[in-house]
Amino acid sequence: MAQNIELFMANNLKPVPDIEYQATDRLIDPETGEPVVWKLRPISTEELTRIQKKHTRPVFHKEIGRAVQEPDAVAIGEELACACIVWPDLKDAKLQESYGVRGEIKTLRAILSSSKDYSNMMDKINEITSGEEMDGEDIDEAKN
Repeated sequence: MAQNIELFMANNLKPVPDIEYQATDRLIDPETGEPVVWKLRPISTEELTRIQKKHTRPVFHKEIGRAVQEPDAVAIGEELACACIVWPDLKDAKLQESYGVRGEIKTLRAILSSSKDYSNMMDKINEITSGEEMDGEDIDEAKN
């Protein structure tokens, strides 16, 4: 097969579709009686890198006598979640007001107030940003 650089041109790149996800069974659509479906979007590599760099800081370690760049995994995860969630719009003032909070991450925490729902959402965000599904062993290891 002959190599054809044209195959790699931007106009040949298919868009990545949004993902529907049921984050909780505690929000029910009154019209259908079904749990509300959220819409998530995979983010670009550029956006992921920007978020990771934003939340990575030098931390001095006495035992090695120097600073090491360390990511703040919680802050990265929270900003990734806010970047990936398309629906509901976590910036919506009316939504924030209904929960008595301000800011996207506080709104997300309020909606997913069950630690199980919140943890499952973060696992889903990790899955769509890394492309890897976490199994039970990975989840246990990450929690420890």
